[in-house]
Amino acid sequence: MDARARMEKAAYVAARAGLPAEVSGALLDVKERWRDIPYLAVRPEGFELTDEVMGEQLAALRRIRGGNVADPEALATTIALDLQTPA
Repeated sequence: MDARARMEKAAYVAARAGLPAEVSGALLDVKERWRDIPYLAVRPEGFELTDEVMGEQLAALRRIRGGNVADPEALATTIALDLQTPA
């Protein structure tokens, strides 16, 4: 399963588990704008994940979400549930 499909599945799992709608919405926003996040869709050879790259990625996530941050605990719960749910 590619990353975008995984995000969509995780959004479905979050909604089904009754987690806040902002969690599934955040996951779907990221899925739709995946290519807007530096180095996720395409990585150059020799790519290295640095603090600067992570800063660029986090800034892109903030732009995508319009400054709205989903509940980190609910996101962690979603990840745990998604890992336990067959594809």
